[in-house]
Amino acid sequence: NFAKSMQAQLDLTVEAENLVEFRQNFDGYPNVSFPLPMLSTPTVLVESFEKGKHVQDYVAVEDDSSAALKRQIACVGFNLFMKMMVLDNLVHADLHPGNLLVREHEHRGPELIVLDAGLTTRLSARDRRNFLDLFTTVVEGDGRGGAQLMIERSPSQEKIHPEDVERFKAEMEVLFHTAISQPLNEIPIGSVLNNMLDLAHSCHVKLDGNFATLVAGIIVAEGIARQLDANFDLLEEARPLLQQDPEVVAVYLKGKFKSFFR
Repeated sequence: NFAKSMQAQLDLTVEAENLVEFRQNFDGYPNVSFPLPMLSTPTVLVESFEKGKHVQDYVAVEDDSSAALKRQIACVGFNLFMKMMVLDNLVHADLHPGNLLVREHEHRGPELIVLDAGLTTRLSARDRRNFLDLFTTVVEGDGRGGAQLMIERSPSQEKIHPEDVERFKAEMEVLFHTAISQPLNEIPIGSVLNNMLDLAHSCHVKLDGNFATLVAGIIVAEGIARQLDANFDLLEEARPLLQQDPEVVAVYLKGKFKSFFR
């Protein structure tokens, strides 16, 4: 999967096609834009020039007067990623701060310009099921269940050493228990997922490439948002989009009701 993704990036017509689809998906969203591809061949891509300031420039500003603007940028950035994932199933897989520009508008808030659309990912029905099932175990704090899911659905046919299996389950149980001891809206989802990937690597549990890319994307998106707004609430911001997906709503509500009795 990784090799195929890298090869696809060498053909610039793929990036042009991605830009066209992203522009269609975000048509009617004035606070999100993508460059316009004007000419493309496998080795040349000509796009519209987009003016703006890098997101990182706003992260570096610490005065209180910029707090509201930084929160707006965080909300737009995270929700554009969630829209890609939940509604469009076409996710920009390289959404780091260097690929995000900001244009300020006096009457409609900040506009985010998304660059470098060569690397994308889509979830198959199987990938989506895996993601939802793992999300369920995170919300329920079932670390051993989450570990077992990842082991059972690993694309690798190599047998994992029994000691690694038990260590993975035990450490995932500790990780999830620590996370779920907090109110649901305060769980640092990105941090939990990042630690989960680290554990999988150290215990030799291999993950599907698309799934790993999606998890990494969530980590980066939440990380950028929290740099801009330390109080950023991932689940609260994502709720309007998540509510459009019945399966995700069911998972969220199940965790919400459990949190009432902690």
